[in-house]
Amino acid sequence: MKTVVTILMVWLAGITMAQEAGVFYLYVRADETLIEEHKVETTSDRPVLTGYSIGISIPDELLETVKQVTAELVSEKLGVQSGMLYVSNKKGKEKVTAGTELFPGMPFVNKGTAIKTEEKKYYVHIYADIRAQGSVSTNLSKTKKRKPMIELRLTVCDASGETYFKNKAVLRDFGVLQSSSRIKGKVKVINAEVLTPESIVGMYIAALEASLFNE
Repeated sequence: MKTVVTILMVWLAGITMAQEAGVFYLYVRADETLIEEHKVETTSDRPVLTGYSIGISIPDELLETVKQVTAELVSEKLGVQSGMLYVSNKKGKEKVTAGTELFPGMPFVNKGTAIKTEEKKYYVHIYADIRAQGSVSTNLSKTKKRKPMIELRLTVCDASGETYFKNKAVLRDFGVLQSSSRIKGKVKVINAEVLTPESIVGMYIAALEASLFNE
């Protein structure tokens, strides 16, 4: 009797594993004009005069929020347990988005590698692009207004690599950001309102939810 129970438990565990979903690719980018609050540009060809910029970074706690909420929303849509699917290279290092990316440390592998590495029922690919949908500049005040938007594309594949679900969400209602610039000689200095880490994560979550549930 104990043997039968053991076999049944192993069989059920196998079913549970097969029904899981793994997010194997999660990449979010943003236009520099929306995340760089201070920028210096130069048209000079002198080596000592180089440009630089000051951007934003997403803190670790918000990155964890991205992972948790992504898993929860995907689970709700597909009706199975889901999570991040990480794959290691031959040196044992996980293939993730680089530290210089907007959302560093996210799974970053191709579909074929994900399917070969870990058995899941569903494999999830997420790509989001945050950009300015338009701007208005005034020569007198050297100001510019930018309206951020986000486009998110989501694809869910089955274990054979076939598309199970695919959708795109485009959200535009995120207010207006302003920037000002001044030029002295060959140096241009730009000071700008930028998206905060919280607003970027909020935009991503809203777009992910829309792509999953607004068909």
